[in-house]
Amino acid sequence: MKTIPTTFLALLFFTATICFWACDDDDTLILTAAPCTIALPLSALPDSCFELPLGQTGSIFNPPLTDYRYYVLSASTTEEGVFYYMRQDYDLSNVVYGNQKIFKHNICKGETSLVYEIIGGSDITNFSVNDEGEILFQRRQLQPILLASATIQAPIEIMPAGDYIYARWINNDSFNILRWTGGSSFESLIVDELGNETIDPGIFKNNFFDFRDGKYIISFGTRSLHNGYLGIYDLATGELTLLEDILTQHGRYVSRIIWLNNHTIISYGRKEVFKYDLDTRQLDILSSINDCESKNYYPYATKIKGREDIILLSRYDFIYNAAGEYRLQHRISVLDIATGEEQILELE
Repeated sequence: MKTIPTTFLALLFFTATICFWACDDDDTLILTAAPCTIALPLSALPDSCFELPLGQTGSIFNPPLTDYRYYVLSASTTEEGVFYYMRQDYDLSNVVYGNQKIFKHNICKGETSLVYEIIGGSDITNFSVNDEGEILFQRRQLQPILLASATIQAPIEIMPAGDYIYARWINNDSFNILRWTGGSSFESLIVDELGNETIDPGIFKNNFFDFRDGKYIISFGTRSLHNGYLGIYDLATGELTLLEDILTQHGRYVSRIIWLNNHTIISYGRKEVFKYDLDTRQLDILSSINDCESKNYYPYATKIKGREDIILLSRYDFIYNAAGEYRLQHRISVLDIATGEEQILELE
């Protein structure tokens, strides 16, 4: 009788166990790496909650109400654990906010590097960073649209001054932009990497979206024909599939949006974060601060490659510091999608 080594039996058992959890219908073994651990410390959210005082309280300048502006921008689709964020410090000597600095951070390694510094700053509503760290910005409305990155330190003018505002990446090769057509009217365009312009078919203007596997999940806003709906749009074919009227069925607007995986989207607004199951149409609240005037979310968040269990949020909290000064504090937080637990990521 042939004896089978115990180590071989253990290997068979281990393989069978993994295949039970991670094989597809064709019994193809799919090994999934465990998510990396966040290297930097995480701290608790501010536990204070209070009504904001009427009018301005305390000194606004020297120091200002907000010492720095600080929020997450986007995440890499090729590098695990990597995301981009912006920090803009207050310049006490000149009594103005300084240059906007775009950083790249790896949550697995705890490493941060400067990607680009926008000298003189950018209009915050005309500012977008794609998944490869390429930056579209416009110093003031109707000025030229510029492109920069870690490898493009001298910004390149890609759209002329006079007619264009609100450039937003829609993927790593194309962006959406508004072109002035006279009076207070603007038309929405899609511009590809070669500079070719096509008319937006009512998909991107005034709506929020996220890109995944060649398609877009669209949250249709109040100015859209499909107000309140979620939809999936295929840019290559032009096909739009409406999923559900979230406003009617769940009593909520889907505002800014993250397409987390094939089954889940995350929506976030100033006071609330929820997840929505695309298969079951179930909506679950992850975080609600509607009853707290001193806590808010900023309109920037992102998913992280290799960590479908979390998202990064930008938030701002009004606090009274140790000196009794009324302050506004910008932070980036980590939200656990399964538990709803939220903690502050202790970046520099």
